[in-house]
Amino acid sequence: MRDEDTLLYHIEKGEFFEASEVAGSILEESPDELEYIANFFATKYWLNREKFFREEKKNYDFLLKEWKKFESVLTEKGYPTTKVINQIKRYLLLKVKSNLENRQHKEGIEEHDFPLLLEIAKGFLSVHDVSNTKEILQIAKLIQPFHPQIFFLYGDLNFMEMERTGNFEYFSYALSFFRDGFLLSPDTLDFKELQSETIKKIIRELQFLYDKNTEKVHYWLPVSIMMKALPYNIRKLELDEIFNIEDEVSRLEQELPYVNVKYREKTLSRLLFFYLVILHSLLHHYSDNDRVQEILSQIQEYFPQLYLELLKILDKIPSSDTI
Repeated sequence: MRDEDTLLYHIEKGEFFEASEVAGSILEESPDELEYIANFFATKYWLNREKFFREEKKNYDFLLKEWKKFESVLTEKGYPTTKVINQIKRYLLLKVKSNLENRQHKEGIEEHDFPLLLEIAKGFLSVHDVSNTKEILQIAKLIQPFHPQIFFLYGDLNFMEMERTGNFEYFSYALSFFRDGFLLSPDTLDFKELQSETIKKIIRELQFLYDKNTEKVHYWLPVSIMMKALPYNIRKLELDEIFNIEDEVSRLEQELPYVNVKYREKTLSRLLFFYLVILHSLLHHYSDNDRVQEILSQIQEYFPQLYLELLKILDKIPSSDTI
C-alpha cells in the first residue's frame, strides 16, 4: 500500500495518531513539499482535538464550527486543501451525520435542524461524497421541500454525477433543479458553495464576460442556465406555474420603462430568464406559436445580440421547425 493510501486509510478509521506518524514519515522524505507539510499539520491538529469526536452533545454544529476555525488556520498559513484534508473533513462530517441520525431515531428532526442539514450537505458535496449528500438532502427536503438552496444543491449534485458517470441524463436533471431554484429565489445562490466543474465553468465564462463583476454574474447566471437548457426536455412546468411566470413577465414589462437605471440590468436579466422559461415550455411541453413569436420579438428588441445566439439554438431543436 502506498504511503498516501495508508494515510487516507488511517484517517478513514479515525486513527489520527497512526495517520500523523505516516504523515511525518512522508514529510521527512520531502520536507519542503507544501502538500506534505499541510498533511502533517492537519493530522496533528485533529489528533490534538480527538476528544471533540467523543463529545456527542456537541457533535452537531460544534464540529462544523471547529472545522471552519481549522480552515481559517489553513488559509492563514497558505496551506493547500489536499486529499488528506478532504478525508479528515469527510470523517468529521460522517461523525456529525451519525450523531444526527441517532437523534433522529430517538427524537425526530425538527425545523430548526434545517440550516445544519444544509451545512452538512454542502460539506459532503465539497468532498464529492455524492451518496451522503443525497441522504442529507432527502432529510432536509422533508423539512423544507421548496427551499431554493435544496434545488441548487441537487442541481450541483447532478452535474457532479454527470461528470462522474458520463450519463447525460444527469445534465438535464441538473438544469431542471437550477431552473426551479432560480424561479424560487435567484438571490439565495452562493457561488462558493458550488462544487461541480460544469457549473464552475459556466460561472467562469460569465466572470470573464463581465470582468469578474459578481453582481452581474448573479444577474445573468439564470439566463445562461436557461440558454443551455433550451434543447433539453427538463421537468414540465404545470399550467399554474406558467400562469404565475406570465404574471411576473407582465409586471416586469410594465415596470421596465420606469425602473431606476441602477436596477435596470437586474430587471432585464430577470425578464429574459422568464421569457426563456416560457419559451422552453412552449417548445417542449405546450403549443402556442403566437406566444413564441411574441417572446422572440421581445428578446430581439431588448437583446439583439443574444437573439442571434438564440436562433442558432432553436434551429437545432426539432420542435422549433415551425418558428
